[in-house]
Amino acid sequence: SGSGENYINVYLNVDFAAITGSPLYSESDGEAKFCVEAALYDGSTKVVHHQTLFKANLIGDLFSLSSVTLVGYSLEDFDGGYTGELDVYQCDPTTLSEISFPTLLNAGDLLTVCIENISDNPDIIVDQIDSMKLIQEMSGAIFEFQAIVGGVEDEGNANLVEYWCDKSIGVCVASIVLIDQFFGTQATLDVTGEVFLDSVLSKEANAQGFGLKVDLDLSPCQEGGLMPILSETLFG
Repeated sequence: SGSGENYINVYLNVDFAAITGSPLYSESDGEAKFCVEAALYDGSTKVVHHQTLFKANLIGDLFSLSSVTLVGYSLEDFDGGYTGELDVYQCDPTTLSEISFPTLLNAGDLLTVCIENISDNPDIIVDQIDSMKLIQEMSGAIFEFQAIVGGVEDEGNANLVEYWCDKSIGVCVASIVLIDQFFGTQATLDVTGEVFLDSVLSKEANAQGFGLKVDLDLSPCQEGGLMPILSETLFG
């Protein structure tokens, strides 16, 4: 933690035998290029990296110290931990337009969630929903419904979840059929997860979390804390 500058010494070892033995080797003047990368890691996660391309001018005697000039210039100066500003909202599954005033949802209704980047940087888009789950806490117990795992619909709930991304407009969409278990005594549920952002400035995708609260429509019995005295179960 903290801030400041760190100076790093990079030592270059050259395998002269491998170079001179290569069929591409020539004793005429030329140049060699190599790239040095410095990276900051949090555990195994690369947070920030910087790459510099060096050019060695080879004049006369191969790799003679007096004939090698190293010129460093920036190949890539990009923050691998870039973030966007996510907009997460209920949307129309056909037009993907935001539903400004969502109606209360019932069991069996379709909850469609759109996610997009609305930061000032147009080069960053939402590339993939890596994970999404619906969470509800009720009477001290927590119920979780896995919708998307590892960038695909959860295998156990595949018939209830549809997920896709429209990269032409930078929006990812998940439509989920709400199951009856959400409609007990709690009138809200939380949609949480993580998306991968992508940028034309980097080959690396960056993860960012999101959240959305959804209001539910409870039955009169449930709102009054009562349970039905007759319940019929139908199997399709």
